[in-house]
Amino acid sequence: MKPPKLPSLRALQVFASFGRTLSVTQTAQELGVTSGAVSQQLKVLEEQTGRALFNRQGRGIFLLPGAEAYHKQICEGFETLAQAQHILDRLEDTADISISALPSLLSRWLNPVLSTYQDHHQDLSLRLDSTHKEPERHLLSTTFRLTYGANADTFPYRRHLFQDAVFPVCAPAFLSQFPSVSDPAQMAQLPLLHTDWGPAHRDLPSWGDWFSHCAVDPGTLPKGATYSLSSLTLEAAIAGKGIALAQTSFVARDLQSGRLIRLSEAQIQMPQPYFICWGEGAMQSTNARDLLDWITSAAREFD
Repeated sequence: MKPPKLPSLRALQVFASFGRTLSVTQTAQELGVTSGAVSQQLKVLEEQTGRALFNRQGRGIFLLPGAEAYHKQICEGFETLAQAQHILDRLEDTADISISALPSLLSRWLNPVLSTYQDHHQDLSLRLDSTHKEPERHLLSTTFRLTYGANADTFPYRRHLFQDAVFPVCAPAFLSQFPSVSDPAQMAQLPLLHTDWGPAHRDLPSWGDWFSHCAVDPGTLPKGATYSLSSLTLEAAIAGKGIALAQTSFVARDLQSGRLIRLSEAQIQMPQPYFICWGEGAMQSTNARDLLDWITSAAREFD
């Protein structure tokens, strides 16, 4: 079967950048070319696809509705190309073991665990990659991937880590300022910090869920800051900005050190557990097997 004729790679690259910025000037700056070159490549793409992709209004250029879906697929294609280059670059990497993990899971739980492990294995080189993007399913460029829920189903091998729970926390200074904060009814009137888990995880616990669990009608919750990472939400709570819903594994050390205070024994379990995943061949390494056992052993504290 003859492969379909594709537009030029350069035109697609310009289109991918322009679709994100909707600015010829910003696209030119991002790619290091002139604005005229950007406009020319956008015209080339329309000619090569045989379709109108843009709505030109005055000095502005906008994507037509059908072009938005096309742009999404093109961007995913360039991400795949970037991942392929990453695999090639990793061939020169001297790290013994590479670990990819969700950002907050890495910074708030895994990194301290690995710090302890490396104290006893100082000759082992580790590479840590903090990202929401799941690596290729066979983990060609990564020894381990730590992820959440159904994402683990895509990998050849996985091991359960723990199923976490959330509860409210605040800084000692915040508790001093609002002594009644431990009362859920009063808590609903104070600054609440939120985490936006993203569209793929709408089932993760929110403040509304926690108040319902406590049989409290909070009415209209006060507006508070919303963060894209739970680690950022917790940093805001530590700084005294408000009350956060915290995962047990993410705040264990903060509770122990007194940087945060747990406000209620009421908690909600996360809908799904965290997993550590790996691909073919990973277990041929003694270091990888030892580290896997260390991580899963450390995870039992929260399961």
